[in-house]
Amino acid sequence: NLSDDLQEHISALVGAATLSTIATATLAHASNAINKRWAPPTLLEEGDTSSPLSVEGLAPFWMRLDGAETVPNTFDIDGLVLLTGPNMAGKSTVLRSIAALALLAQCGLHVPAVSARVPRLDSLIVRMASTDSPVEGLSSFAVEMLEIKSMLSSCTAKSLVMVDELGRGTEASHGTAIGGAVVEALDECGARGIFATHLHGILDLPLRTSPWTRRARMETARATDGSTRPTWRMVPGECRESLALQTALDCGLPTAI
Repeated sequence: NLSDDLQEHISALVGAATLSTIATATLAHASNAINKRWAPPTLLEEGDTSSPLSVEGLAPFWMRLDGAETVPNTFDIDGLVLLTGPNMAGKSTVLRSIAALALLAQCGLHVPAVSARVPRLDSLIVRMASTDSPVEGLSSFAVEMLEIKSMLSSCTAKSLVMVDELGRGTEASHGTAIGGAVVEALDECGARGIFATHLHGILDLPLRTSPWTRRARMETARATDGSTRPTWRMVPGECRESLALQTALDCGLPTAI
């Protein structure tokens, strides 16, 4: 009987429940954002494809970081950034944190930074490390290429693109050539974003890119025990040392190996 009585009010009940859920989530976000000193972002004007994504004091919000040791990330992205850095220096972490900031800003929510000026995006494209797909008969490299094809087909000057470790699924010379060509294609379409790589040969290619494509590296700091630790901060320049041997030793690989 109650169900019958409520039938004519179903639309209102669904609307009230939806509004309640949104209000609860918004209140929880605002409360936590204020406690963590997150900032409301400034969204750029619609159609502005030249102003940079400008961020001050960004830190990966899902990691427990010691504020005394971690350097907040401050940067401007007005084109494509070719990012290099050692293993375990935080390249993938920075890409994820910037993507999260951009997504939160598009939703009108606070961002994990001191301040941020964020363009209005038509797409946010994140291509991280992928694996093979035996069911589809695809190797990890084939999966990579399909993802890049999809990215390039939808990328515009209003897109934010994050590409991590493209070309790792094949041998270095072909991976380097494809990586360099993808950098040129992203530069040509005018997208903002980061292309992170360990294929240092890309740095030596005669890339046909605009002045908006620039190079950055992940900063590291020397700990008291002599080891290298990340600061999660991008700085201008390039890095050609991946510290692969140190990383292997830190992970417990026998010294003889």
